[in-house]
Amino acid sequence: MDQTPPDKPAETLEMLDKRVGYAQREHDRSDRTAASMFPVVASFAVEAQKAAALVNGGSAAAMLAFIGTGRQPVTVDTIFGLKLFGAGLLVAMVATAFAYLTQYFYLREMQSLSYAFELPFVRNTPASLRAKRTAGTFHVVGIAAVLLAYGLAVAGLWYVAGSLVPLPAKT
Repeated sequence: MDQTPPDKPAETLEMLDKRVGYAQREHDRSDRTAASMFPVVASFAVEAQKAAALVNGGSAAAMLAFIGTGRQPVTVDTIFGLKLFGAGLLVAMVATAFAYLTQYFYLREMQSLSYAFELPFVRNTPASLRAKRTAGTFHVVGIAAVLLAYGLAVAGLWYVAGSLVPLPAKT
């Protein structure tokens, strides 16, 4: 039997209906918010990783095509720059794995929330808090990996640019 504290008035059927209705609206709002934000965050992550991969892969391909003309000597700096582009491409691919894990654990967090009909209506559970911390860790590492991939592209361009030899002007 449910007993109410002596200083709290008993809940009427009308009050119960209002509280349950409010709780259901909060549950639905929580679900809608999660469902609407998840694809947006995922698409931003994909675009950042694509850009990092394209910059590194495109730079390496362009440099190889440029060297293939035979108009520029292949130097140690050129080779090191190409290695940096390759490393940047590899880091961008690793960032994709971190993005997947981030999304997986954010989804686990949403699925692990507890819904109640008493305030607060949407509650964290130990499993949701663990998933949130894990997702946050993967999120930060994934962002760092994408930034590292961009940094490797810039460093590769720097080394390659330093290895270029000016050609004499055409007359």
